[in-house]
Amino acid sequence: WIPPRSPHKLIQEKLFHDPWKVVMACIFLHRTTGAQTKKMLWDFFKLFPGPQHLIDAPAEMVEPLIKPLGLHKKRLELIKRFSHEYLYTDWTDISQLHGVGTYAEDAYMIFVEGRWKEVIPDDAMLEQYWNWLHVNSEE
Repeated sequence: WIPPRSPHKLIQEKLFHDPWKVVMACIFLHRTTGAQTKKMLWDFFKLFPGPQHLIDAPAEMVEPLIKPLGLHKKRLELIKRFSHEYLYTDWTDISQLHGVGTYAEDAYMIFVEGRWKEVIPDDAMLEQYWNWLHVNSEE
């Protein structure tokens, strides 16, 4: 599944090839604006291209990047725990992992698994993409 690019330009459209990054973007977007997240996201992924990089990183290296999003101490704990569980637990559904709420689960189903027909997203931006898929899908 390669999700088509939409005029809505959701961050997840660029990250679909890396499930960990899709969920991380959702965690960063939670209780923040897309503009705030876009300012730090690509720098974050350059420093921490995968979950093990983040797990191994000291807090002093991560916090300055995520501080502008707010709740940086709580977010740091959340993303470290999520990353650890992502790598080291036998999960079968992304929602089993710490910090994965409905928004991240819906995004994962749409952008990673291609199960967009099974989702009715609550998030406004995901809903716009989902509606766009329904109109523009060849299936």
